[in-house]
Amino acid sequence: MKSLPVEVLEMICEQVPRPLLPSVMQCNILLYTLACRVLYRNPFENLKMNQRIRLLKTLSDTTSSTSPLRPRSNRISHPRLYVRVLRLDFTNNLVSHNLLRLIQRVLRSLPALLDLYLEFSPKDNRGNLSWVLDGLNTSLHTPSRSPSLRLLSTSIRCDQSLSRFLASQPGITELSLRGFATTEPFKLPPSALPNLSAFRIVHLSADVLGGVLEGRPVKAVAVTLFPGDCWKPLDALKRSTVEVKRLTVLVFDDESAQTIFGEVSRRVRGLEALHVVGLMASYSAISLLATAPILSRFPSLRYLTFMAGDPVNCGSPPCTIDDERRVAGVWSKACPTLQTIILPKGQVWYESEGIWCCCGSDSIEGA
Repeated sequence: MKSLPVEVLEMICEQVPRPLLPSVMQCNILLYTLACRVLYRNPFENLKMNQRIRLLKTLSDTTSSTSPLRPRSNRISHPRLYVRVLRLDFTNNLVSHNLLRLIQRVLRSLPALLDLYLEFSPKDNRGNLSWVLDGLNTSLHTPSRSPSLRLLSTSIRCDQSLSRFLASQPGITELSLRGFATTEPFKLPPSALPNLSAFRIVHLSADVLGGVLEGRPVKAVAVTLFPGDCWKPLDALKRSTVEVKRLTVLVFDDESAQTIFGEVSRRVRGLEALHVVGLMASYSAISLLATAPILSRFPSLRYLTFMAGDPVNCGSPPCTIDDERRVAGVWSKACPTLQTIILPKGQVWYESEGIWCCCGSDSIEGA
């Protein structure tokens, strides 16, 4: 074992089932370090609620000798130093103030944290929870080491407290905000999030979307369109300093694929990936075929998705696989750059040696 490079040993540890990693940690100091690094890189994966709470208490306890993770040697680092990804989902639970304080202590003690997923219930999100993030990735950093957080996904409501936290995290490149706006404005300082490249928004207004995109190099955006929005969220896409390349649109309105693709093409034509989910959209094979001329407006589109329910509202029978074969062929002729197409049946259509085909079905020629 001593002859194997450390990198190889770590790769071996990554293949060990998680329940067996604690046993590997007991072998020697080297394997303890490597197995611990693998186990605690994303420590809350597949844990029950009571296990999450116990682990939070363990990670927050850096001094008690009774901690099961207390280093037995000065050469062994505390597991909290290995945490890279933290996923805390309390969507279906009400959290107490003591638990929030515990979460805050843990966040302050994770200097290597890169990705944070923090979800609370709709009831808890009515209050100000942004204070939980205060001090994250800053209290343990020296002046020469900048904050390392690169991804934040949270349901915390969008207020100025959250805005101030975001302004303190220049390393964030991916941001997902599923909270709702309050009566106070949610505005980011112009210097905040200078490296933001991907942004996902759910319940917030087009003004908030535009404010986040303004002056930032955001290439990937996910938006939700509600009835009455009048396509304003799509207008906000122009405020990014670079052209948006990837767009995901969730539509809560009865709009056809032809209408949705048409509105998108009027605003962002340089897309490489477009994914549309119409939760209330009605469609038919005829309406999908009629969308082809609009797709010709996208000169660089490579990945296209249109998902919707059965077309019961338009008086047409549900699309069959044969119908989708025909749609994929017509769409690919209108937009030759397409590489994959996903249609309401859920099949992934792709081109192989000049032939369009999908998994589990006969092939279709693109001509």
